[in-house]
Amino acid sequence: MLAQTPVKTSALRVFLLQGVFIIGFLMVFGLEQVFSNLIQKLDQVNQNEQARLLIGEQILRDIKTVELNVYRMTISTDHHAHKRFEKSILESVDSLYKNLNVLRNGGSVTRTIYLNLDVADQMVNTVTYTPDQSKPYTLALIELAPLIDQILDKTPVLRQLLEAREIERRKENSSDLISYEAQIKYYVKQIPSFFIRLKENANRLSYDTQQRLAELEVDLQAQKSRYEATKFGLIIMVILSVIAIGFIFARQINQSNNQLTLAWQEMQRAKEEADNASRAKSEFVSRMSHELRTPLNAILGFAQLLQMDDLKAIQKEPVEQINRAGNHLLELINQVLDIAKIEAGKLEVEQLDINLTQLIQDTAAISGERARSKGLDFIVDSDDNLPSWVLGDPTRIRQVLINLIGNAIKFTDSGKITLSVKPTTTENMIRFDVVDTGIGMTPVAQSRLFKAFAQADESITRKYGGTGLGLMLCKEIVEAIGGHIEVESELGKGSHFWFEIPLPTAVLCETATMPETALSSLVTPQTRNDSETNSVVERASLEGSSVLLVEDNLVNQMVATKFLNKFGITPEIANNGQEALTMLASSHYDLVLLDLEMPIMDGYTTISKIREAEGYLDHYQHQVVIAMSANALNEDKQRAFTLGMDDYLTKPVNYSALQTTLERWLLKH
Repeated sequence: MLAQTPVKTSALRVFLLQGVFIIGFLMVFGLEQVFSNLIQKLDQVNQNEQARLLIGEQILRDIKTVELNVYRMTISTDHHAHKRFEKSILESVDSLYKNLNVLRNGGSVTRTIYLNLDVADQMVNTVTYTPDQSKPYTLALIELAPLIDQILDKTPVLRQLLEAREIERRKENSSDLISYEAQIKYYVKQIPSFFIRLKENANRLSYDTQQRLAELEVDLQAQKSRYEATKFGLIIMVILSVIAIGFIFARQINQSNNQLTLAWQEMQRAKEEADNASRAKSEFVSRMSHELRTPLNAILGFAQLLQMDDLKAIQKEPVEQINRAGNHLLELINQVLDIAKIEAGKLEVEQLDINLTQLIQDTAAISGERARSKGLDFIVDSDDNLPSWVLGDPTRIRQVLINLIGNAIKFTDSGKITLSVKPTTTENMIRFDVVDTGIGMTPVAQSRLFKAFAQADESITRKYGGTGLGLMLCKEIVEAIGGHIEVESELGKGSHFWFEIPLPTAVLCETATMPETALSSLVTPQTRNDSETNSVVERASLEGSSVLLVEDNLVNQMVATKFLNKFGITPEIANNGQEALTMLASSHYDLVLLDLEMPIMDGYTTISKIREAEGYLDHYQHQVVIAMSANALNEDKQRAFTLGMDDYLTKPVNYSALQTTLERWLLKH
């Protein structure tokens, strides 16, 4: 939570900074567009005046064309020529009307320029004009229109006079000819003044346009300069504003980043402290486990030795209680050690070939005797479709089953316990069900299960005891394997625990891995049936075997020696690894029992030097070395095997387990 606020603030400021730059870019782009449009409009006004000037020039050109055709028409004597000139005059007048109409109302004018005499090449120029309603040029337009109307009226009259003159000339009628000549001369005398007035109006229109255009160009240039200056000024202001805001945001982002860095460093320190605390706790639990197992080895060892003796009836019960209490304490130590592994993220799950049927039978053998001793029926229902061999962690599966069955036995006073194992419809998934007819639980009580140090309720704890670690371990183990665990229960009607885990069918093959004997020693010891330790099983004799016991604790030396004496073995004793190496240099033993935690030279160094020395021998003679240590962590065991240990016994040492291990190695050949 410490780093979330700086992170969110920094991200928001980066987002705002990006927004400011985007807005600034859009403003610059917008200003460019606005002023470009303004300048474009000014250019359009200029182009409009240029068009007006061109239209005025066209009007003046049309007037000159009309004047020229009138003179040509008066000097012509051909009837067809008169009509041709009259047509040309009318076309020019029509062009004048159109141009004047464009000046009044707006529109387009097309101007054709012939580039040679035979009119083969020409240039066409079309312009569009929009009247300026604020400054109309109405005077010239008003005066030009009536004059053009007179051209339309007088042109037919002139043509008629010319045709009548030609008729009288052909008749050689002198009097009428003179009369028509006089009328034509009078008409011709009026032409100059008429066209002078017409040209004056047209020239005034053109002059006014030129003046207006000149003024407009000056004004346009001035406005363009102002627009450009304003545009660049605003753009610079926007850029400077964006830079200023960006600088402010950048400082804030930098401050946020500094805060984030400090928060991250604080989190790192907190994480390191938490990791150190977790490691310290794990090391503490591991150390405490070792220290507790050492005296517990003596307690359980002597208890087992006492049970083997011929005790009086009054002595047997206390010894059995000592044994039970010691085994229960050992179980608690193992559970606490597993909890420490889980919290440290070191809970290991192996993938080994498992004879599933044998695992179920072994679990039933361990738990069934406890159930029957309490007067309960123990039923095992194993589905016929179960695969014979699967791939999984037998130790962890057995641990979960024994925990669940143990709880069922604990909370059931009468009735039965049922263990059911069957495949599910999901590929490779196997379901395990443990059903009892015990006290059951309420829904509220069920919600507290699978948590550390949780019991159904305090009265359960007072009546039945327990730490509440077992079910939490079951849940963690099942989930680590990749499965899930559930419970169904009703108060007074028993409980039903079940879990499903993936156990793919195993493909059996030879593998160059740790020996089976070594793997079996990695199993965390479980609480055994008291009857298993009450008597010595008659097996092949170990008497006379030479054994070196390397142990620094005097009490543990005594326990181990008495165990070995039961097998007819009198061990030689070394108090540390250095003494053991000295003794091994002069003698070869059938077997070495080696403690790992010792002063002067520990067991890890000792086994390393033993294997190193064997490497220099010309005739290799392997020395069998078995660890016998209170170090119960798998990494400790794995380290020992890596260095060359042959087998591993975890303290407290169980008499039967010791006997089995000794037989495995001493009777091997």
